[in-house]
Amino acid sequence: MVDYELRSLEDLLRETDDEDVEEVYLLVLVDRQEELAEAASRRSAITFEVDDFADHEFRRKFRFHKGDIPDLVASLRLPHEFVCPNGPRWSGVEGLCVVLRRLASAGTMADHEDLFGRDETTLSIVFNTTLTFLYDTWNPLFVDLARHVGPGRWLSRQHLDAAAASVVHLGAPLSNIWGFIDGTARPICKPSQHQRLWYSGHKRRHVQKFQCVTTPYGIITCLYGPVEGSRHDAAILRMSGLLDQLDTPPLHRGPNADDVFALYGDSAYPLRNHLQVGFGGANLHAAQLQFNASMSKCRMCVEWSFGQVCSKFPFLDMRPRQRLLLQPVGKYYIVASLLANCHTCLHGNITSSFFDLTPPTLQEYLAQ
Repeated sequence: MVDYELRSLEDLLRETDDEDVEEVYLLVLVDRQEELAEAASRRSAITFEVDDFADHEFRRKFRFHKGDIPDLVASLRLPHEFVCPNGPRWSGVEGLCVVLRRLASAGTMADHEDLFGRDETTLSIVFNTTLTFLYDTWNPLFVDLARHVGPGRWLSRQHLDAAAASVVHLGAPLSNIWGFIDGTARPICKPSQHQRLWYSGHKRRHVQKFQCVTTPYGIITCLYGPVEGSRHDAAILRMSGLLDQLDTPPLHRGPNADDVFALYGDSAYPLRNHLQVGFGGANLHAAQLQFNASMSKCRMCVEWSFGQVCSKFPFLDMRPRQRLLLQPVGKYYIVASLLANCHTCLHGNITSSFFDLTPPTLQEYLAQ
């Protein structure tokens, strides 16, 4: 719209005598003010209500069913009302829906003004405030493995055994694998500073990297990042401290120190008791190739997790909008992963179906 208006103004100026230029500017300004006043009046008559949407329309716009929203708001511990120091107020329901709609859309905030009855600036405040609340409250869930594993947690010994058995059932030669680890590189705009630090030679673009652990239940259990795009997966593993967290009693299967539940990753990772990896190198014999092929069939689920997050929330794939020094780009991906996990708890996903396991309930997953 703005480009169109600017082009029209240029056309007007070319056709106008010099003494009439000020009058043209004044007419354009008055016309623009009238448009803004009309838009503000239209928005003031709009009140956002979940019940105003048909369920199929709501699911298309917000990725969840209408009936999921009360459970989500309660489980995510969103406040009844947000109050911003400079005036705007909004409910937890509206804040969550603004976050969902923004992440689920590749458009701009201005595209959602008529949906929520708020101007672009206010919507940005609602989005960023609610996003920050979700990040501050739930990011520890991704960096502290003890929040998932152990007695009273959703990954109890029984669930770890079931996860390992589901991997074996699909033909994997290892019988102690409870999850899969891999890294993902999220594209960003070329930053104006420290470009080499964020450049990935492998991806040939500027990226932020995250380390992810996915379970056969379809849940992203650990998510570490963002990290500079030039970092190797093994370096990110060391930075995350995950190996220390894996050496914990709930992940010991028996009295023998070597009898443990383990993660599985590709050959970029170091081989450890709690981290099994595929065979690397160019000259592998048939048994090693067969081992890699059998485990890769299961390890693909971590790639499905990356795809699920971005397919549900395509805003993350809009590289022109991932401006590192201007926006909290890392928060976008972490909060989107949290919401994708919540969707899995409520409706399952391709990974849980592939391994024939039932994900935890929303309350089990978000239990403190």
